[in-house]
Amino acid sequence: NITSGSGRSDTAAKLYKNASEVTGTESRIYNRTVGRGEGTGTATVILTLSANDIIDVRVARDDGTDTIRTLANACRLTITEV
Repeated sequence: NITSGSGRSDTAAKLYKNASEVTGTESRIYNRTVGRGEGTGTATVILTLSANDIIDVRVARDDGTDTIRTLANACRLTITEV
């Protein structure tokens, strides 16, 4: 969500496993303007995980100058054991 600016920015979200980017998980989000900046990014991947693996999602502005933040209680990561 854009909190200030009008530069029509882009953000990128990526999944990391043990501090290494997981190939194929980059999701790009277009953030338009204040009040219209909410966007959704989705990626699906099958990973082999071990008990001590660390998984994190990193999101950063990739283009533009707006101030962008994630929305509280609006982010989701689903992990299913197969």
